[in-house]
Amino acid sequence: MLLLDLPLDTLSKSILAISTCIPTYLFLRYVIVAPYGKHSDRSSYSFGPLINAKLGWFVFESPNLILAAWSYLHRDEALFHHANAALLSMFCIHYINRSVIYPLCMSRSSRPVPLAVAVSGWSYCMVNGYLQGQSLCQKEVYPEKYIKSPRFLVGATIFIIGLAINLHSDGILRALKSGGGITSTNNTNAYRIPR
Repeated sequence: MLLLDLPLDTLSKSILAISTCIPTYLFLRYVIVAPYGKHSDRSSYSFGPLINAKLGWFVFESPNLILAAWSYLHRDEALFHHANAALLSMFCIHYINRSVIYPLCMSRSSRPVPLAVAVSGWSYCMVNGYLQGQSLCQKEVYPEKYIKSPRFLVGATIFIIGLAINLHSDGILRALKSGGGITSTNNTNAYRIPR
């Protein structure tokens, strides 16, 4: 049985979903550090074979786009209104950036990703893409006037500002990598803040 199919109200489903995040956070914060990016080193091999960073990023982010497209193609026409389309579009814009544009802009020297890390991200994105896509295309009914409501307008504004900050920050990080933000010590990359 899937989370969306449970006989719970939206608040209860949200609380249930958020409560599963707490043990995951605690485990990843205090028990194990995922060997990704600056945390990857020779011990990363214990997490499986290493794959190209661009491919890894695409693999673990792409289920969001694929499942959003699948949900859209199988949408319930009776409830899929303009607000649903706008929210699904924002979700897709974000994941086009994360799963297509960002990997294409990554440096060729980006550290490889352990397969277990890519599979973990893929698993999360499978659930996230399914829940978001199904919620917007099959379950939630947003009335036509919702798209003009203050809640929607404020949320869309926050989305646009967040997207701009995200794109700008990605550019800064790429510039740090290419402009001396990384130094080589003992044949390993070490992050530093340029002066």
